[in-house]
This record gives sequence, structure tokens and C-alpha cells, in this order.
Amino acid sequence: MTDAEREDAYRLRLHRVEKWLERAAAVSAWGDRDTAFLLYWIAFNAAYAKDGKPRSEAMEFRKYFKTLLRLGGRRAVHDEICGRFDVEIRKVVDNVFLFEPFWEQAKNRAEGSDAELDAEWNLDFRKESDEVRTALEDPAKSDPLTVLVILFRRLYTLRNQLVHGGATWKSRLNRYSVESGESILGFVMPIFLRIMRENPDHDWGAPPYWAGLWKGRPDTGGDQGTPPGGGEAERSAPRAPGPARTPGRAPAADTPQEKEA
Repeated sequence: MTDAEREDAYRLRLHRVEKWLERAAAVSAWGDRDTAFLLYWIAFNAAYAKDGKPRSEAMEFRKYFKTLLRLGGRRAVHDEICGRFDVEIRKVVDNVFLFEPFWEQAKNRAEGSDAELDAEWNLDFRKESDEVRTALEDPAKSDPLTVLVILFRRLYTLRNQLVHGGATWKSRLNRYSVESGESILGFVMPIFLRIMRENPDHDWGAPPYWAGLWKGRPDTGGDQGTPPGGGEAERSAPRAPGPARTPGRAPAADTPQEKEA
């Protein structure tokens, strides 16, 4: 990318993060923690994701976190995040239902058999939990990168459960996970955004679905660009008839047709 393109990509990335954070905070204030968690996760995606299909989300997390820590966020991560959310972090990390290999093993386990205490997934789970516990209890030996990577892998499983319909909205079974995850994301994302703002000269990469990658795009002044040959056809296509609506008002409910149905 040229310097101008890199600046454009950087500004767009920050703008996306800011707008999703604004909406997440508003929804959180209404008390909808499930939806707020997902909106905060979208903001996180907007912050780290780059154009192209990643080999692994966990690897992308790690690279992004390494960059943040290298650019001066190590103290902020440990003091502000780990220091304030140590209890929530431990409970999220210690939740086996947020450990993806547990579910993989559950699918592959023979019907009626119990999980073995020395199963590979269980050993890995306890190892990660111990690593995070040690990092939180002993600041001198703390490894913020390890804490962030393990924590966000757990939150990624929670994200998948919600996005893919593997959990119920406002379910009591995952209340603590959702509320803790939403609180953590709502706190850490402004910190991540602050570090990114303070380092505009760093190449944060091309964000996904960025029209700047399309060199031959028409200059429409926004996201309304259309592929070559598609504009006239779309503009001339007749619109389907529908009921007239007053701007800013929802359509009236319980019409005679709806009552008959």
C-alpha cells in the first residue's frame, strides 16, 4: 500500500472500532449483555482483522496482542486489565464449557463413556488455567500475552456459542460467562483503541471488506460503490410496492389482514 492508502486504511479501521464500541456501550446500558458482548466482539474484530482468510483466529489474536504489548501496552494490560478483572478472568478461563477441545472430545467420545481425568484435553485445560492463575498471582512473573491469548480463546468459544445459536439469549446457564465476558471486553477495547490511536505510524494492515483494495472503483464518496456495469441496472430496477411509512415510525401492527391470519 502507498502511504495515502495506509493512512486511509488506518482511519477506516479506527472509525469502525469506534462506532461499534459506541453501539455496544449503548446496548449494555439497556441491560442486554448478550447483544452487547457480540457488539464488543465485532469492535475487536474490526481492530485486529486483516484482509484475507486467516489460518487461525488464535494466531491472529496472538499477533495483534504482541503488537499492542510491543507498542507500550504491557503495563496497561497487566495493571489495568489483570489487576481489575483478575477474578472474572480466572472464572472465565476455569470454565470448561468455554474450552473448545472439551466439546470436540464430547463429540468424539463413545456414547455412555465418561471423560478421563488424564485425557489430553483435560491436561491442556488444567495447564492453561494454571498458567493464567500464576500470571495473575505473581506480577513479577506475569506474562500478559499468555493471559490475553488464553482469555480470548475462551471468549471466542463463547462468541461462537452465541453467534451459531449454541446458546439461548439471557440463558441462566451462561449468565456469568456472558456478563464477565461483556464486562472484560467493554473495558479492554477502549484500551486497545487508545494504543492504536497513539501509534498511527504502525502499519495495521488492510481491513477486511475495504473498498480501497478495489483500484478501479468509482468515486462515490462512501460505501455505495457498485461493480462495473451494475449501477444502471440497479438504479432502473422497479421497487416492490409496499405500505407507505412515516419516517422514524414503525409500521402499524395488527392490521385487518394480520388479525385474520
